[in-house]
Amino acid sequence: MRDFFFIPGVVALCTGVLLNTVHRRNGYYETGYALGRARQTMASLQEEHKRLLVDRASLLDPGRLSPIARRNGYAVAAADQVVLLDLDVEPTTVAR
Repeated sequence: MRDFFFIPGVVALCTGVLLNTVHRRNGYYETGYALGRARQTMASLQEEHKRLLVDRASLLDPGRLSPIARRNGYAVAAADQVVLLDLDVEPTTVAR
């Protein structure tokens, strides 16, 4: 009678240990796949960032902007036309 409970108990214990091992191993694989997807996303975003930096540099190139500015009537500001703002001062509210 003792073996009647002992053998199924050992089988259940072994089954539980094996299922736990399989579950943990699947978690490791899932984490690995998620990490691979994140690395691919990061690489594509870094490539897009580099492309956008090149686009920005080409769009802000003074050689490109000067003819456009002249065509639209813009000119370089004279020294007396430049106003420097002190951004460290707290803004005041105007009562209406």
